[in-house]
Amino acid sequence: MTIKTVTKDHVLPLAQGGTDNKSNIRPACKVCNNLKGALTLEQFKEVAKQAWKDRLKSKSWQHLFSRFGEVGVMFYYEGETYGN
Repeated sequence: MTIKTVTKDHVLPLAQGGTDNKSNIRPACKVCNNLKGALTLEQFKEVAKQAWKDRLKSKSWQHLFSRFGEVGVMFYYEGETYGN
């Protein structure tokens, strides 16, 4: 990520009661964060997983899936430790 492609992501979205406290903010790419919207990371992963499975109903996607396996969704900051 670069300064031009990064945005702040609210771990618990503001729409779900999150705050602008620095312990609730992590860096994320703008595209991913826009797709995530007002969902938590766990909610977003479930939506992405279902969308992926829906696409697999076509034969071309099934071929790709059988060849490469399931594609996971991971945000940049997952697994990182940040100070509060």
